[in-house]
Amino acid sequence: MATITKEYLDKKFVGIDKRFENIDKKFESIDKKFVDLKSHVDTRFDQQNKDLKEHVTREVEKLALMTAKGFDDLQDRLDFKEEIEKLKRDNKMIKQALNLPL
Repeated sequence: MATITKEYLDKKFVGIDKRFENIDKKFESIDKKFVDLKSHVDTRFDQQNKDLKEHVTREVEKLALMTAKGFDDLQDRLDFKEEIEKLKRDNKMIKQALNLPL
């Protein structure tokens, strides 16, 4: 059976240490990339959220104007008060001209 010596283990651990020497730097680099990505995604999300709110506000305003215009048009079409008053005056004048009872 082979014996493991202290020198053998020291040599192996030095090799392992060299392999993992830059791991912390690599993880820091990866962490920074994730932070940058998160910042980018947050910024884009905030901008899209703002754009969507502005779009919805504009569209709601358009719909409100369309609805108001529609009601105004409908009210104009259904508003016969002036026309009825004119017809009543005309009718009264006709009756007066024909000497009919009012």
